[in-house]
Amino acid sequence: MKDAPKFRNLAMIIIGIGVLFSLVFHIGTKEKKQELTKFEEAESPLGSCDRRPNMAWNDWLKEPQFFLIALLYMCTRLVVNVSQIYLPLYLTETLKLDKVSKVSDNTNIHVVCVIEALRCLGYF
Repeated sequence: MKDAPKFRNLAMIIIGIGVLFSLVFHIGTKEKKQELTKFEEAESPLGSCDRRPNMAWNDWLKEPQFFLIALLYMCTRLVVNVSQIYLPLYLTETLKLDKVSKVSDNTNIHVVCVIEALRCLGYF
């Protein structure tokens, strides 16, 4: 229990950095309107048929693919978050390993996930 304040402070710092960069992203990113001039439409092989109109926020709620992607994302995040929370508890409480194993095992998991993702994308 003597490490609880350290973990709490570390979690608050990480959450604060995440919120800060999320705000920077959402405030600093501007969406450009994609309007073609008559000259650009004439050069396009499909004319203006290849463009989709911009969707309003409530139009997304009418798209079934939006909900499928949201479900996939939430399930993925659930698996990652649960594994990252319960693995250190399992290592320390059940296997009675020291604190260093928490860090090294989580780091190994992240490195292997990145390597496997790159392999699936065809980089290896």
